[in-house]
This record gives sequence, C-alpha cells and structure tokens, in this order.
Amino acid sequence: MDRLFQVIRNIESLDTGKLFFVLFSEKINQKLIIQLNQEKQLQFGILADDKELPFYSKTIVEVDGKSSGKRWTLKDTGDFYDSFDIVQVTKKDLTIYADSVKGGIDLSEYGAILGLNEESFEILRDKLIPQIQEIILNEILAVD
Repeated sequence: MDRLFQVIRNIESLDTGKLFFVLFSEKINQKLIIQLNQEKQLQFGILADDKELPFYSKTIVEVDGKSSGKRWTLKDTGDFYDSFDIVQVTKKDLTIYADSVKGGIDLSEYGAILGLNEESFEILRDKLIPQIQEIILNEILAVD
C-alpha cells in the first residue's frame, strides 16, 4: 500500500517545467527543432508565423540562376542555416539563435525566421510523445 501512496504523491508532484527542461536539454531534440525550422519551413519560404517569403525576382532568377516561381529560402550560402543553435532552455521556453545578419542585411527584417509554425510544432509533438511518456512514467514510478 505504501508503494501506491508513493505513486500518488509522485503524480501530484509532477513538474511540467522540469519535463520541458529535460526534454529540450537533449541535443537530439534541439536538432529536431532546428531541422523543422529549416527543412519544413524556411526551405519552402514559410516563416514561423506562417507568413510567406517573397518569390525570387526575375533579375535574381536570371542573374543568380534561382528557380523561377520559388520563394526565398534564406539559404544562399548556407552560413545562416549553419549558425542555428538552441542557446537557452528553461522550464518554460527555449531560445533559438542564428546569425541573421548577412551582407549588411538582417534577415529577421523579413519576418519570424526563427521558431516553429503550427504544422512543425505538431510534427515535433508527435515525435516527442514516446519520450514524454517515458519521462512521466519514470517520474511517477520513482521511489524516494
């Protein structure tokens, strides 16, 4: 019976902030967030707030060989994408950093370039559910 009461106390003391911190302190999960930001959004010209980057101009298509009808991806040299990192994780949020100043232009002027839109967040959530379940189960079954 003592074990049952211990489980009940553990359930009552679950700390979602601790869960968030543990989950997003993992480098593999940080990498997934960055990957979603870049590969599911920016490479399609979509920002974190679902606004869209402009299409390449006729001049850029002709001079730089960009594909006609494609949106900006902010990946001309790859330096911007390479600079992505999760620089802080707390119990409530995390901070994505990227060196957005390229050629004297701050790419963040184009909009919400860092962060996940709803679709990317849903993908992240679905991929993290097994980890979340495992962390919660371990917390609930922990013995003092």
